[in-house]
Amino acid sequence: EARVDPRLAGRALELLSRAAPVQAVWRGPVFTFPSEFPSPEDVPSIAVTEDNAHVLGRWLPDWLPDVPHRQPFLAALQDGAAVSVGASVRITPRAHQAGVETHPDFRHQGRAAGVVQAWAGAVRSRGAEPIYSTSWENAASQAVARKLGLGLVAADFHIR
Repeated sequence: EARVDPRLAGRALELLSRAAPVQAVWRGPVFTFPSEFPSPEDVPSIAVTEDNAHVLGRWLPDWLPDVPHRQPFLAALQDGAAVSVGASVRITPRAHQAGVETHPDFRHQGRAAGVVQAWAGAVRSRGAEPIYSTSWENAASQAVARKLGLGLVAADFHIR
């Protein structure tokens, strides 16, 4: 398990706190996707665009403003409403990082893994690499990475 050396993290926090108070620290694993993975047959998803963004309104309305600039943006639906989403939250020409959310009423049903897998395929079809990261404390998100067979490649360490 790749983690930031606690001695280095502590020293970085000490040095930065001399200039300004440290407001937040983020740590977590970073994963890449296997070169080949099957399409997600068990969790059908749709591409969300400005034309159909209304599907987010019932369960995941906080994502509505993100639709235009978080492409590709995929959603798993229940009765015509998005209950799980996967979208590009950090985008470069070479890689996209996943942002994922499943409404609490629909968790533990495989929807996050399905929508992340569909999102990764959409990213690859654009010629970029999909990347998935989470926090060390987010066991559910790490379970998604395990279910998809993602490979641990790095650890994030952000100080704000």
